[in-house]
Amino acid sequence: MTTVKWALVGVLAGVAYSVSPLTVVFALLLPLLWTWAARGLDASERRWVAALLGAGTLIRAGAIFALLLTTGQNQHFNTYFPDSQFAITRSWWIRNIWLEAPIGPVNENILYNPYGATSYSYVLGAIQFLVGAAPYGLNFISTAAFLAGAVALYRMARQSFGPSTAIMGFALLLFWPSTMAWSVSMLKESMQFALSAFLISFTLRVVRSRTMRARVIGALCAVATGYAIMTLRSAALYVAVAGCVAGVVAWLITRRPSIAAVAVLLIAVASAAAVSRPSIRDRAMNVARAAAERQIGYTASFGYGYKVLDQRFYSYGSRIAPTLEPDEAARFLVRAVVAFFTVPWPWQITSASGLAYLPQQLVWYGLVLLGVPGVLAGWRRDPLMTWLLLATVAAGVVVIAPNSGNIGTLVRHRDMVMPAVVLLSAAGFTWTLAALAKPRVFSLGSRMHKP
Repeated sequence: MTTVKWALVGVLAGVAYSVSPLTVVFALLLPLLWTWAARGLDASERRWVAALLGAGTLIRAGAIFALLLTTGQNQHFNTYFPDSQFAITRSWWIRNIWLEAPIGPVNENILYNPYGATSYSYVLGAIQFLVGAAPYGLNFISTAAFLAGAVALYRMARQSFGPSTAIMGFALLLFWPSTMAWSVSMLKESMQFALSAFLISFTLRVVRSRTMRARVIGALCAVATGYAIMTLRSAALYVAVAGCVAGVVAWLITRRPSIAAVAVLLIAVASAAAVSRPSIRDRAMNVARAAAERQIGYTASFGYGYKVLDQRFYSYGSRIAPTLEPDEAARFLVRAVVAFFTVPWPWQITSASGLAYLPQQLVWYGLVLLGVPGVLAGWRRDPLMTWLLLATVAAGVVVIAPNSGNIGTLVRHRDMVMPAVVLLSAAGFTWTLAALAKPRVFSLGSRMHKP
């Protein structure tokens, strides 16, 4: 390239950076992301990954650019969700305080209110402290985080379950409608998704590395990632960390049938002993009653609620939540788990936005059903990875199911475990196809994992 051409490239890059620094940084990160995703792939698989990653990136960039074009004259900036508008505004208040610019007492009260507080606001404020206010460029942080998390899961799924399952899971992750929406808005979901994916990757490194140095590095990275998740969203910490810890423990227990049998016996004895103690029963009932109170509150708040308690609790309000009896608590928990996977039912959808969501919900039902053979198929190929994914789903159900009652909130929180469900269902789909087709037709996904 001649000197003139290099100079022209430099000028254009400088102009682009002055207009939107974060857009330029995102563009510079894309080649690194592509190199990581395509490492070690053959030509055919590399083309699939390039097409999926390229299409997913272009769609998201177009959606962010559309925000700029649709900004009204009376708007400082435009967003797809009110929560993302508040997140950006909050980061501006933090930046203004650091710049010693007054923000007013009302904004200060909102800023320091612990409700909704997250370290992410300070990260966004620090970035804009360096590059200036960037209400649209910030969205590329969400996009970059989501794409990095998707690539990390693709690489792990490819090693554990084979190329076909990994490609299918990668496509579902990239184009799942609700996660696409989160990835083009300044919400916590995309960063949480990326950190959770990296936590699984570091956990695998700790277990599978053959040198102590690699295991220590993996453990330190896992601890740092867990801490970042905790400061981002406290509930996400329980899902991500409990999923990884429970997954590793379950894998260790089930490696030998004799150990598994002893573990089941010990769990049964410990459970019986716990149930027989009044103090433990009372503590468990207090947790269930607190969850029931939140469920009643959700159904009575703005939006579309769903009911999983006996009707008397909705007739008299949250003040009778302390009267929840053990049999009622058992029915409540069972219904909450079922609702986690099934709400909203098609007949519960009454709004235009809900009808737009209906196709995704129908596909979700298919993914849940395919996850059952996916667990069996994954167990045969890579028990550790399968246990990590299954335990993540279980942790999400335990944390989210009894503490929800609003359909929109449930859908948003359920996406915390959606990646694990997607990978298990992709494994189930490829296993089903392989069982129905001739072995040579599906040779791409027939290679067994060798840790």
